[in-house]
Amino acid sequence: MKWKKTIGKGAVTAAVLSFGMWVSADDASAHGYIQEPASRGYVGSLEKQVIGWQAAMEKHGRVIDSPQSVEGPKGFPERGPADGHIASAEGIKEYEIYRNGEKVATTMNTVYKDAGVKPDTSYEYYVKAIDLSGNTSSASKAVAVKTLKPVEDMEAPTPPSGLHSMKESESSIELMWSPSEDQVGVKEYAVYRDGQLVATTVTTYYIDKNLKPDTSYTYTVFAIDGAGNVSDSSSPLEVSTLKSDSSVEEWSEEKVYTAGMIVQFKGLEYKAKYWTKGNQPDSSDAWELVSDTVVEWNAQKAYPSGSKVNYGNRTYEARWWTLGDTPGTSVVWKVVE
Repeated sequence: MKWKKTIGKGAVTAAVLSFGMWVSADDASAHGYIQEPASRGYVGSLEKQVIGWQAAMEKHGRVIDSPQSVEGPKGFPERGPADGHIASAEGIKEYEIYRNGEKVATTMNTVYKDAGVKPDTSYEYYVKAIDLSGNTSSASKAVAVKTLKPVEDMEAPTPPSGLHSMKESESSIELMWSPSEDQVGVKEYAVYRDGQLVATTVTTYYIDKNLKPDTSYTYTVFAIDGAGNVSDSSSPLEVSTLKSDSSVEEWSEEKVYTAGMIVQFKGLEYKAKYWTKGNQPDSSDAWELVSDTVVEWNAQKAYPSGSKVNYGNRTYEARWWTLGDTPGTSVVWKVVE
């Protein structure tokens, strides 16, 4: 197999006839087709320019429009248009991609993107073909490439704008804002409540839960780009949760509760499973949540099968009883939203 390399301004390309390399700071991509020994597709693609498309098609088959194809067993027309197959793509099973002498991937395509590279680093690639019988070709001619230097990002994103509340309840506030702009791109947003970080999110929407009824909170949002640059703060938003119309008494650390008694804690209602005193409802297995809402996961609390929790901006449901198993990392939890 013969490999041909061309180098252009700002890019490096190489191929059998064209083994193309596209290089960035984080990855490299390649494609190509065989020049020597010449495949029927390649020869036909050249002859059609001399004898015409129809004559070339009758001589070589429709593969003349796919010069990158690889000649397969038996040739044309035994496995060609007569029975609906194109002979040129049937002999190669896959390709092995080598970087600096080590195999990094196999692919059935003639295009490969290598994302496991470092910025501003030189690499050498070659390819081997494997046919349907398991035979391996000799290596292609190596092509040397270098990834680009990373873009130095010293500019912070613009501040988030339009911060407002979409909805308030007795225990939650739904926030939304307009996206920030950045020369490279915004990675995430940091949401602060009363000066304390409460969450980061990749969206421009966040629901702050487990709040106290009839309470005022002040929110600000910051944008963060991939280089860690932080924007100025959004304009602050002051918003209050709704008043509670429940006649259920607030939980008291000093009071004894027996099975079936209902209390209110942080705007949510809980029912005692058995005799309890001093056990905080949102973290103790002595209490069962009765409010129709999903609360944040608590590592100290036991959850029976079917319990739903929020964790990392996602909602999970317990498949069976669990205590201390982190949602998203344990099979006991399944994503439901």
